[in-house]
Amino acid sequence: MTSETVSPKRRRRFSWIRLLGVVIAVLIVVQMISEYSTYNQLKNEVEHYQQQLALAEAEYQEVVEKQELLNNDSYVERLARDNLGMVKEGEVRVTLVKSSTDSDSDNNSMQE
Repeated sequence: MTSETVSPKRRRRFSWIRLLGVVIAVLIVVQMISEYSTYNQLKNEVEHYQQQLALAEAEYQEVVEKQELLNNDSYVERLARDNLGMVKEGEVRVTLVKSSTDSDSDNNSMQE
């Protein structure tokens, strides 16, 4: 049989099968592209959440360290003395105040 003797019906059927195969291949490619896009989006979200997790863990560690410091009596005492001006019983708080004569002498020395 030569190509000329092939019936037109058989030739048309072959074209429909080929067309069906191409359509299926296109649909598969479109689905793969869609899946790849979704994969990339999810991958970016995972990276974002991993960065947020790292920041949260760092903040948590900082809070734990501060909590440990606050459990230390000498640290709390130092904070009370430095920030609140507290003193122990029997101690006297001394505050140095710059007098006006000191500032006048500083101004005079700057002018000379």
